[in-house]
Amino acid sequence: MPTAVARARAAVPAATSLHSDTRQGSPPLPPGPKGWPLNFKLIGQSFVILNDRVIAAELLNKKVNADRPLLHMANLSGWESVLSSARYGSRFRAYRKLIAQVIGNRTKMENFYPTLEYQANMFLKRVLSNPEGFDMVGANL
Repeated sequence: MPTAVARARAAVPAATSLHSDTRQGSPPLPPGPKGWPLNFKLIGQSFVILNDRVIAAELLNKKVNADRPLLHMANLSGWESVLSSARYGSRFRAYRKLIAQVIGNRTKMENFYPTLEYQANMFLKRVLSNPEGFDMVGANL
């Protein structure tokens, strides 16, 4: 299985030769807008290339506030406190820290396997005892 670096080394020359083959005999393309980024994916990794030094410096010097969107229905239904819909902040960091302590690696997660297996067996027993009562949407077994 070739590594990602080896695949990238093979992909770049192939892509450039493919591009140059399609452009032979064609007139040059008109200039594009200045400062617009070039977005592409290479072997599953996204890249953004900026061709304007001022915009690149502005983005690198700017404090980025990456946060989840505000989920109004989560707030209305009382689910704003769970990790999946929590906004980034001290509560979010505390939740992440606690979860990492409990299930932070494979060994810690393996401690839950007996409970998961027991619950799966109990679910299957309930379905087998009453298959007509099993509903894929909102099942209450």
